[in-house]
Amino acid sequence: NNGTIVNNGVLIENKAIEGYGVITNNGEIRAEVSNMTDLQNATQFASRIVVMADISQDQSDNKFYIANSMRYKELEIDLNGHSVQKQFRFESQYGSKSIKLTNSSENEAVITVDNMSPIIMLGHATTQNAEFNVEISNIKIIGDGANAWAGISTNGTYKNSPYFKVSVKNCVIDGETSAGVYLPGGYTYKFEDCTISGYTAYYTK
Repeated sequence: NNGTIVNNGVLIENKAIEGYGVITNNGEIRAEVSNMTDLQNATQFASRIVVMADISQDQSDNKFYIANSMRYKELEIDLNGHSVQKQFRFESQYGSKSIKLTNSSENEAVITVDNMSPIIMLGHATTQNAEFNVEISNIKIIGDGANAWAGISTNGTYKNSPYFKVSVKNCVIDGETSAGVYLPGGYTYKFEDCTISGYTAYYTK
């Protein structure tokens, strides 16, 4: 149903997805989410996710696992001027993926977490020769607290890890008491028009 807004679910391959405000348009499946549970679940069926409210940290689990649950190889997440107190974990054990994390609103969008890193690329074993493309733009990223590793980090490279290509544009990245960006591992990174700060702005090995 092109252009139809469905408030109480949409039928996708004979499975009802309820409560996400799903919009379908020219084959795009868009989910509008307001809490962490819906954000996590939406990765299973949507190609575009729009955050509609601030999402606070749940002490039981401060991590948002993006890639392993992705239904499609490409996913866009628009923070839409909201803050998310969760760690965005980019990882894939099921082949190549492409993710855009952006903010289309004039209002500031913030990702912050008080443990490890707000954004982390995980080099777990996966399909050999898989490639993981990550684009991040127009977002403020803050590694908050004494337990933070960095604003953006990776945990290094493992055998058969996906090859990460990370592009970061027009972002403010602050590691506060840690590194702004902490980048061990043999990946490709591009930072454009970014402000990076921390105890050490940039660390690599």
